[in-house]
Amino acid sequence: MNSNTVNLTDLKISDIVTICFYPYSQKYLDMLTSRKGTIVAIGSNPFDYMIKTENDTIIHLFHDSISYYEDTLGYDYIIYRN
Repeated sequence: MNSNTVNLTDLKISDIVTICFYPYSQKYLDMLTSRKGTIVAIGSNPFDYMIKTENDTIIHLFHDSISYYEDTLGYDYIIYRN
């Protein structure tokens, strides 16, 4: 792990992060865009994490699952602390 990558469990409120997504299927390459913002909410599962983007919009850190059977996220990700 390089110095600016971080695990999900190490994130704290007010951390500025960028998350990059790597879908298992090329079908979703254009759909899973990177997200950047300040952590404003942390929860017990990845979908509880919220960020405030540069234009003051609050969104989920993660994209919805794209797995056909909903047994995985359908993508890998790397989180960078800025």
